[in-house]
Amino acid sequence: MKPLRKAVEDYIALRRSLGFKLRDMATGLTEFVAFLEQKEASYITTALALEWAMQPVDHQLSDWARRLGFVRVFARHWSATDPRTEIPAAGLLPFRARRAHPYQSVGSASARQSSWSGKMWISTKDSSPFAKPSSTRPV
Repeated sequence: MKPLRKAVEDYIALRRSLGFKLRDMATGLTEFVAFLEQKEASYITTALALEWAMQPVDHQLSDWARRLGFVRVFARHWSATDPRTEIPAAGLLPFRARRAHPYQSVGSASARQSSWSGKMWISTKDSSPFAKPSSTRPV
């Protein structure tokens, strides 16, 4: 079985040949392999993946979740070759980007438009746009 460093290099080359750029992921996985070598680990464990992902203590949860995602994707690939590989669960470092709520003031155009929608009048006698309506009724 080939070492993890060679496996990561082959995985990145494979994904890039399929058209993926993998800028951040390639750097992250290379750093993760260096971390595993420093810990003298021969296979990926969930505990080591979490420890590496949470290393920059001053970073945000979104950075940690992204780093763990790099390991999760590679571990899923590598588990077919090395059955000792643990795939970190999806909810270990949960993060969902929250969308900003739109701000709508009372005087905004859409608020005025919705208040005017019930006050539209159309002519019932003449369909010409230039004719003055003689009789009108609400829509």
